[in-house]
Amino acid sequence: MTVTGRIVDEMGAPVAGATVEVGASSALSDADGLFDLEEIPGIPSFEVQVSLGDRRTSKAVQVQLAEDLTWVNAGEILLILNPESCRNVIARAADRGCGRVFVWGGGEFLRENGPTSEPFGKNIFKWLSERTCGGDPRTQIGLYNAPLSFKLRKILEEEGMTIRMVDSLADLEGIEILYVNVGSDPGSTVLRDWVEEGGALLVSNMGWAPGNIQVAEWGNDLLAGLGIAYDPTREVNTSPMVFEPHPTTEGIGPGNIFFVLGFYVVDVDEMPSDPVARFGPCMPKTVADCRQPLGDPGSLDEVPVDSDCTLHSTVRQASGGSELNIIGVYGPSDSWSSSIVVRVERREPMVLVLSSYDLVQWTLDIDPGAWVEKVIVLGYEEQILDPPPGVEVEIHWAENRDPLGTYGYGDDCGGGHTAEMVQSMEAYMGLSLRSFHGCYSAGTFTFQ
Repeated sequence: MTVTGRIVDEMGAPVAGATVEVGASSALSDADGLFDLEEIPGIPSFEVQVSLGDRRTSKAVQVQLAEDLTWVNAGEILLILNPESCRNVIARAADRGCGRVFVWGGGEFLRENGPTSEPFGKNIFKWLSERTCGGDPRTQIGLYNAPLSFKLRKILEEEGMTIRMVDSLADLEGIEILYVNVGSDPGSTVLRDWVEEGGALLVSNMGWAPGNIQVAEWGNDLLAGLGIAYDPTREVNTSPMVFEPHPTTEGIGPGNIFFVLGFYVVDVDEMPSDPVARFGPCMPKTVADCRQPLGDPGSLDEVPVDSDCTLHSTVRQASGGSELNIIGVYGPSDSWSSSIVVRVERREPMVLVLSSYDLVQWTLDIDPGAWVEKVIVLGYEEQILDPPPGVEVEIHWAENRDPLGTYGYGDDCGGGHTAEMVQSMEAYMGLSLRSFHGCYSAGTFTFQ
């Protein structure tokens, strides 16, 4: 059989002239990094060996044997040519003046992740508590928009630490260790002076969503001058983690952190820090900006929608026939009732899609003369809608392992998959999008 594939370096560029071997067969990769090995024995598994100078790597390939099998694609094989250019550090730590700073690129390590994440959290706070310019350990912890799991809070309190919430970064009196979540805008506060004078800063990101460059920018504003920054162009996927030797990683293994989404972190301003953990391959995935997932808003007066929230709206040209109109939210503005009312006064025939991450009890009020042919309700969590008389209703949600279950609210910088949801609904219904209207939370929508 023939084995093909492509050799790429840590930046994703093709590697030409690499020697590729399977058993006794060998070839050189071409200018596009492609290789072609012929007369490979038909065996259920084999290893592709790759080398260029003193750089080497290998990839195991599993084969489902069949009588007519003549070709196997080994896919991309990563050959790291310059390890220093790898941008896959998810956590960095450093001493800065008399203070310390620890930056975690993701958010899923101090929350209710089960019992395995707390040891890492305990190690981090222990390291932050240690004084670098002499004096007693730091014990006063402030949390700014940053939740800790109940178990970790108890662990820290048993270690003699006091934990309280912080309302403003402008007033840190009495706070010795500050934990900030930059999942929402922390404002224009810069904490460099506070750290260098003896404060210990922990920054993580619990507002990550694909393309949420805004969160990285908020974090970098906060970290200005401290030599560590989020890399807004590279995102973390759930992949095996490698911990570097550091006081915060003592006794920690990959099983302690099993789910991370966020950004990689880098050194800046020629102020080196200590890598604490690496995540995934040497070549992280490039981030696309989440802030305009549907592009040009279009002529909004063609499909006017009124709401009690500030809408992200896109209207596209009519294509004839039924309209595909989509409403999206992260959740209801009234979390107690979980209710959102959608009123339809528009006279054009439409398929109406309602989507939310959180559970919503949708109420659909269709005006006499309005024409709603079908309602599709989507969500991450299960959604509730009393079927209007004479209208076909479908409900799909992700927790039910339904491939159509998704959500998006137009901004997507706090979570959501607007573009993918729209494409999925277009394909499912065989219609082109007429309008999308979404916001983070709402109570009412009206198609006028």
